[in-house]
Amino acid sequence: MIDAPAPHAGAEAQRSRRATWLDVLLIALPWALYVVAMASTNLIVDTARDIAQAHLIATGADWPLRGPMIGGAVYLGPLWFYLLAPAAVTGSTLVVAGWAGLLGGSKFLFGWLLGSALAGRAAGRGLVVALSLPAWPGFELIVYSHTNLIVASGLAFAWACLRLARKPTNGRLAVVAVLAVVMLHAHPSMVVWLVLAVPGLCRGLRSTIRIRTLASVGALCALPFIAPLFAPADQSRVLGAATLIPSGDVLARSPLVMLALARSVVWDGPLAIISIVADWSTPAAAMLTSVALAVIGAGLLGLAQARRTGVVGGALLLFFLGLAFAAILRPITPLYMVYGASSALAIALGVGLGQALARDRGLVALVLALALLGTQVIAVGALASSGSMRIEASVVNVSLRPSPKDQDPGSEHLSALSADRLGRVLCAQPGRIHGPLATSLDLAYAIPIRMRCGLGLGELARIGDQTGRRWLGLPAVAWQAVARQPTVNLGQWGLALGVDVLKRGDIAFAEYRSARDYPPWRYHDRELETVTLEIELSPRDVLIVTSLEHLFGGNEPARLELDGVVIDSSWRSLWSSVWRPAQERPERFVLRLSGRSLDAIEVLRLRAEP
Repeated sequence: MIDAPAPHAGAEAQRSRRATWLDVLLIALPWALYVVAMASTNLIVDTARDIAQAHLIATGADWPLRGPMIGGAVYLGPLWFYLLAPAAVTGSTLVVAGWAGLLGGSKFLFGWLLGSALAGRAAGRGLVVALSLPAWPGFELIVYSHTNLIVASGLAFAWACLRLARKPTNGRLAVVAVLAVVMLHAHPSMVVWLVLAVPGLCRGLRSTIRIRTLASVGALCALPFIAPLFAPADQSRVLGAATLIPSGDVLARSPLVMLALARSVVWDGPLAIISIVADWSTPAAAMLTSVALAVIGAGLLGLAQARRTGVVGGALLLFFLGLAFAAILRPITPLYMVYGASSALAIALGVGLGQALARDRGLVALVLALALLGTQVIAVGALASSGSMRIEASVVNVSLRPSPKDQDPGSEHLSALSADRLGRVLCAQPGRIHGPLATSLDLAYAIPIRMRCGLGLGELARIGDQTGRRWLGLPAVAWQAVARQPTVNLGQWGLALGVDVLKRGDIAFAEYRSARDYPPWRYHDRELETVTLEIELSPRDVLIVTSLEHLFGGNEPARLELDGVVIDSSWRSLWSSVWRPAQERPERFVLRLSGRSLDAIEVLRLRAEP
């Protein structure tokens, strides 16, 4: 006779299934939102360089040994380029961005694995929630590069190190080694996390792991970092490892910098994201702040009760080691150099949240899951709607806010979605590009059209000269400022035909760079000069002045005058100025240009709509 199962067995199995589904949703929702948010990320020069090189790999045109440049001094290995290459095969910047989001968003999965391994499933959930709070890694949603792997690879490495320490085997050692390579390719600032491997290595060397095995694994892992040394060196760009050796004054001031960075990680980063959300929606900012404070309070209360001093101590050690490394290594601290420190705090907070979750599992888990989803939607919506962002170079005394709607002081970048749409349009109707979009495309290595249809800006320019098709590309905010509708709407950009070239820029666009170095500054050794032009504008005409030179071009903002009176621009940026004067009849205006690379200036006129 077969015994009937115990009455509580079915209920226990049902609870286990519910818990599993909760974990899946808790990981999948923020991960999916992270991937979706990548459509709005800016195609800055670093990102375009990475995609350009990945596209060369995807088409078999290049197999690089050298990766992205770090601090203008040394090159990383090329792992990030090869990771992007499978997505670059599609020819879509949107797919590449989504793929990068899939890789970077794996931090939620590895956070759950690490938290669960540290203190049970509840701590895994707590760490996922902690990773979703407004903090420095949230800026991965504005731009993406190899630094988007910092948090994910660090958490994966910590999880692998924990498994190695509990049961040392050669297989687990290999996993730790591979993840160490990925983590250090994400950014060298994560080198301090290597201390996590020490307990597992020490235990393994006393039992199952042989020294020769460790040496062999270490040699194999060193190859990706040795490979760049065998690539042809560009002495004009590689400054040498000596630039990374801290000077005496840097060492002297590093304690103060560490304190400033600690405040920045704990306070300035979250406050900056909340400020962005407040610009988008005040009620949303209030909700985000309330949820964040509630979650942090619950986490701190849980930490006080958890008695997991080893985990908290290890997290704080990583936090201060990361800050010390950042303070000593560079005179300024870019955002991504504190991603590791921010993640270390998230680990401690996640363990505390796990303790809170374990006390009232159902209600607290539901509230936290809903709060997590709500804050993610708010943050992603705010960042996606903010458009061009102004970000200071250093996280100390950070200033990060959306650019004003009528006056953009930041660079005009393409989002992944707009770049993908642009590629489709220009492949179908190729022509010469004019206006701010020409500069943005050149700065982006012509990736949208190079990937989609194999054309560079040089080919587009020739086609435009032959066919007479001339596209004017302005940001959406500029079209709004001059009260005109573009012919083609690309989201954050718009295109229109029928632009007159009153002064043509003489700088030829880059056909397709090596995709390893930044565009040159061509104006450093030039003298300041001034040019005056007389331009006739009819009512409702639009005048556009654009510099084709990158990185401001060394030129002053253009001045438009009528009868000696300066006319305010309708919209301007670092590269461009746009006017739509409000006169009643055709007038001759005076345009004054001043700078060090006036040969790069284009003056354009968009005729009034019929």
